[in-house]
Amino acid sequence: MTKFLPVSEIGQQYVVNAFILWFSLVLINPVGMFVNRHIYGWKHAQTLVLRLKDLNSYLLLISALSVVIISVLYQFTDIFVQYKLWSILAYFAFYIYFSTWFQKLVSIFNLFDYQNDFVILNVMSLVLGLVFSCAGVMYIEPTSLVWLTGLLLGQGLTFIYGYYLLHKYELSKFLENAQPNEQHPEDAKIISKSTFSFCYPIAITTFFMWFLTQGYRIVVERAAGAEMIASIGIGLGLATSLSAIVESVTSQYLYPKYYSSLTNSTLETRSKSWEVLWLKAVALYIPTIFVLFPGSVFAAKIILSKHFEGIYIVAFAGLIIELGRLLSNIIYLAAHAEKKTKTNIVPYFWGAVVLVIYLLGLMYFNKVDIIYCLVGLVFSSTMVLYLNILSIKKLLDMKIQVWPIVMAVLKQAPQLVLFYFCYLYIDTNLYIVTGLCALAGMYYLLSVKNTLKQM
Repeated sequence: MTKFLPVSEIGQQYVVNAFILWFSLVLINPVGMFVNRHIYGWKHAQTLVLRLKDLNSYLLLISALSVVIISVLYQFTDIFVQYKLWSILAYFAFYIYFSTWFQKLVSIFNLFDYQNDFVILNVMSLVLGLVFSCAGVMYIEPTSLVWLTGLLLGQGLTFIYGYYLLHKYELSKFLENAQPNEQHPEDAKIISKSTFSFCYPIAITTFFMWFLTQGYRIVVERAAGAEMIASIGIGLGLATSLSAIVESVTSQYLYPKYYSSLTNSTLETRSKSWEVLWLKAVALYIPTIFVLFPGSVFAAKIILSKHFEGIYIVAFAGLIIELGRLLSNIIYLAAHAEKKTKTNIVPYFWGAVVLVIYLLGLMYFNKVDIIYCLVGLVFSSTMVLYLNILSIKKLLDMKIQVWPIVMAVLKQAPQLVLFYFCYLYIDTNLYIVTGLCALAGMYYLLSVKNTLKQM
């Protein structure tokens, strides 16, 4: 993207994504978490098709709502003024509907233990999206909306292939022939008062979460322009992309076992299941973040344009933020399992409040720059993780094992040395940096393997 789009368009792309993620996190994610919490129960009750139809109705409603909200923003603000109204409305509506269904389709393959196809579909969507985006900005118009539309087309074609596989493996036949039992104790309707009680605290929480990860970009863009948002977005996006690869793979192997353990379970068994998930996540995520310190230097040099080559300093801060997010997400799951999602509101509320006050202070003293913004983001992310740990201790009435975190950090200290030398040689000798990254990768694999063996 950095090689094809002007800096201002890159910044605008992050603003569009911020609004897209508002719909995804605040309005769709709570229902998605409800689906994940009950999907195994629906499978047992044979009501999965009925509930997916309910989900389809809900997504159509949110797509229509996005058209209304974006139309109002278009008429009364200058946020999307560089786009034609019909094009930005079409993108939001199609993205919210089709992208959500794509994610749900691939999760069905994971549900039925077709993990290889799950990985193939995700990789396929990314590759096709990249091809369409590059072709679009090269031969149509180098704008952020063309780039984003290309990514959406990649998901659309992959969805068609995934639907074909669904019929090939006769998974659709299994779903269609199932005799629904709506009186089954494990059936839970999507559109109901109990669903609302489960979802509205998540929606409040994800609103604050959205501001901590995306919403602040709108404030900074208003104060300092799209070019600063481009620099922050590229650096943090690099960190997010690198960590998301590992998160996507590990979550698809760890989460299903955790969710399946929730069916007909007691508080004690759920607490033990979550503790196992927590320890495995710590053993995987902390080494991953540390190995990405030198990896981010190498990745910035290879994949970014010269204008953004020095952005790995932002990526370094982004990786620290990502570690807080990854561990907070694991804690987040326990509240969903206990259906006490209100406990998640307080940590993200205070994190967002602190960040808002901090940004307003920067604007008041005219100190809105990249380094100051990163300090605020790292601090608020760390505070959210700390408050989440306190909340989960009360919820599950258990002690969070902090020592595994300390040991995981200490074991990865050599990665900081490799990061320093990568930083030292990045502009003079790329071969040395490549060798150092390879060494970091080998150390990472060995340490993770040994840690998991001991668990």
